[in-house]
Amino acid sequence: MYKKKDETTKQITALPYGATNIIDKAEVIAGLNGPMAHIYLNNSGRIGKVAELLRLSIQGEYLNEALKWWDMDDLDYRYFKETKIGRMKSSVDKILIRISDNYCVFDGLNADGSMNCAITDPFPQMEYPNAWERIKGVNHPKRSGDIILLMKDDINNIDQRFTAGVSCKSWHGSLNRSDSYVPFIFAYPGGNQFEINRVLKRENICKEDYRNCRGNWKMAEIIKEIISEQYK
Repeated sequence: MYKKKDETTKQITALPYGATNIIDKAEVIAGLNGPMAHIYLNNSGRIGKVAELLRLSIQGEYLNEALKWWDMDDLDYRYFKETKIGRMKSSVDKILIRISDNYCVFDGLNADGSMNCAITDPFPQMEYPNAWERIKGVNHPKRSGDIILLMKDDINNIDQRFTAGVSCKSWHGSLNRSDSYVPFIFAYPGGNQFEINRVLKRENICKEDYRNCRGNWKMAEIIKEIISEQYK
């Protein structure tokens, strides 16, 4: 993405714009962190312009804004979305921007180029439990992004789940409901797999097939009983 190969001469040249693998030359850095993508800028005065470009890249049509702020007419804008954006246009749910040391949901630029925040709360409690409290917890002047992209994560529709990173990893820290609970976690210092198998393979729990295992309080009580017997 930061180099171009001439198919005729086979020469490779570095592009004067676009992505780069040299961090000192980068003006914008994207930290891909699963359900959130943190965007860092070396010039905080450009947050609004970059956020607007990101907004033009996602769902919805912003023809007037594309022309006003990026000099793209209708054809240029549609070509931009169809050929340059890829899956990003369907994967981002909300855009957070940092204003006065706090985040708000980006809602475009005002006529003078200043950033506009959404007036109504865009986070339904059922979908985003305690969203603003969690956003406040994410906020850090150095570590969190100047802009944060929140990825879609509909736990009821697998086609509406997206990640800004490697999908086979486990992530936590998003605002989505899927990150608002944890499974049963059992820590057994000093234990081993043979002792655990005594529990899991009981007839009333998992038997031999762990795929059908459903941890429950009865399992917890059995484990507690085994540990108590061992350490009497």
